[in-house]
Amino acid sequence: MPADVVALLRGVRTVVVVGASDDRAKAAHRIPARLVDLGYDVVPVNPRGGTVLGRTAHRTLGEAAAALTARGTTIDLVDVFRPARETPTVVAEAVAVGAPAVWLQSGITSAAARALADAAGVRYVEDRCLGVDARVLAEADRAGGTP
Repeated sequence: MPADVVALLRGVRTVVVVGASDDRAKAAHRIPARLVDLGYDVVPVNPRGGTVLGRTAHRTLGEAAAALTARGTTIDLVDVFRPARETPTVVAEAVAVGAPAVWLQSGITSAAARALADAAGVRYVEDRCLGVDARVLAEADRAGGTP
């Protein structure tokens, strides 16, 4: 795992998951569930609202950020489960709410999203599975090693 990814993950506690799903068959459900199991505070965002993983699913990233502010915490990372064509909009929203980092899941890349993040000084990871990297880091930490 690249050192910059390790450094980023070591500072993350609260993850807002844009595109989180209540469908257990989807990665947008399984990966956030893994993050919860690893001890992360996962905040789902889904335009339909409802619940995901027994947690309130906020309809927008802005709504999630406001809810976190109300409870005295902030976003550490925005994890994105949306098609590549939608990621520039998600990154712009992440910048607007002051998120320090954005992560696009495996298979998702966007030069436009990267450019927006870079211009705003937002840390940016794409085409990596947050669930895998978080698990590898947790296992390395338990073993006293480096991933």
